[in-house]
Amino acid sequence: MNHLSKTLTAVAAGLAAGATLGRLFAPEKGSDTRKKIMAACKKMMAKGDNAFGKAKATKQEPA
Repeated sequence: MNHLSKTLTAVAAGLAAGATLGRLFAPEKGSDTRKKIMAACKKMMAKGDNAFGKAKATKQEPA
């Protein structure tokens, strides 16, 4: 792994950690924050399922 890729990995990890901590210490009720996080996770999972389903459907060969 070269120096650039190590630096980019460290920057990405720092951004992710900062975003997570920012969400956790935001001045909102914890229950509201958890609801927003769960909604975002469900949305990402639906996108992944949708993309996977489309890929699976296009890969199947006709019988």
